[in-house]
Amino acid sequence: TKAGYRDAVFFLAESLYQLRNYKTCIQYFDLLTSIGNNEQKQHALGRLLALSIEMQNGALGRKCVSRAVRSAGANASPELQYALGKYRYRTNDLEASLTHFNQVTKGSDPYLKAQYFGGVILLRQGKNEPANTAFMGIYADENAGKTNPEDIVVKEQALLALARLAYERSDFDLAIDLYN
Repeated sequence: TKAGYRDAVFFLAESLYQLRNYKTCIQYFDLLTSIGNNEQKQHALGRLLALSIEMQNGALGRKCVSRAVRSAGANASPELQYALGKYRYRTNDLEASLTHFNQVTKGSDPYLKAQYFGGVILLRQGKNEPANTAFMGIYADENAGKTNPEDIVVKEQALLALARLAYERSDFDLAIDLYN
């Protein structure tokens, strides 16, 4: 059946990705952007964006950004919004990147990572107070790590960012407390 074939292509592409057989999995993820259901297409585009960064393939990245914006637009999954944000961050398009990170749905797996990247972008733009607020939001999130173990690492990175910001404000007591 058509659905069975789609699923087989999906699992083959994902398996090849996990095995780091990037050149071959790109072919299957690309096929999936044409034949997959909406969820599979968005997953494939996210993986292709990550692969374009990993393999430093700008042409692949630009093609996937264009496809993602055309096909998913405002209905993009949180994972695809995160992948678009990360790709645009890596290509130094900070404003577009921040827009994508801000569209990642609260409570989704990539939410805290997106918020962290948003804080980093604000820092790069010299907006220390909004960045501090972003990092505080991550650190204060009580659900961090309950469903996504990676959130614990993100929370620790946010704490380090808060300590650095306190140090830069010459609030040394707070910085020491945060570093400890």
